[in-house]
Amino acid sequence: MVLFTMAINPLLSAQRLREWLQQNRTQKQYLQTQIAELKIYLELTEKGYRLAKEGLSTISNLKESEFSLHKNRLDSLWIVSASIRGSPRLRQITDMHGRLNQICRQLPSALAGKQHIQRSELDYSARILSGLYQEGQSVLIMMLGILGNGNFQMDDQQRLVQLETCFQKMQAAYTAAARLQEGLLTLDAQRQNEEMQIQTRRAFSGINEER
Repeated sequence: MVLFTMAINPLLSAQRLREWLQQNRTQKQYLQTQIAELKIYLELTEKGYRLAKEGLSTISNLKESEFSLHKNRLDSLWIVSASIRGSPRLRQITDMHGRLNQICRQLPSALAGKQHIQRSELDYSARILSGLYQEGQSVLIMMLGILGNGNFQMDDQQRLVQLETCFQKMQAAYTAAARLQEGLLTLDAQRQNEEMQIQTRRAFSGINEER
């Protein structure tokens, strides 16, 4: 038994040594595999971060570029172009405004000297003229606002539409004032003519009675 034990011990020791070396190699290969996988993971992660950063930078640049385009577009809407400032409607509006103001200023004085215009008619015409004058001032202020940089955010077509609206409103106010003036002066002339005809008939009637 002693001899057998002495003979088998070296075999067992050699087997254990081989097993230990085999386990060592297996663990080393496992660790090497883990290290390789970890390295690949780190490379992919780094690449992912880089792509994400580049993507965010691209999105940011696109947003800034788009914002700049929108800002330039919006800024341009505050600026009145030379074509708008040279529109013939401007001269037409200002000319009618001047004539409207002239009627509103002169007609009351002209009617005050008319003996055939009644007091109620003078008061009525004064109220109408006051309203037309205010309308003309409002339209002129609106027109000047359209022509001023930084007042309204509109493109050229929108400004032209607004100028056309100003023209129509000013034309309506001036036309109403001109018709009122013509109507009252015509009424005074008709009444004066009627009075003269009455006086003429009375004069002829008196002559005939004397005869």
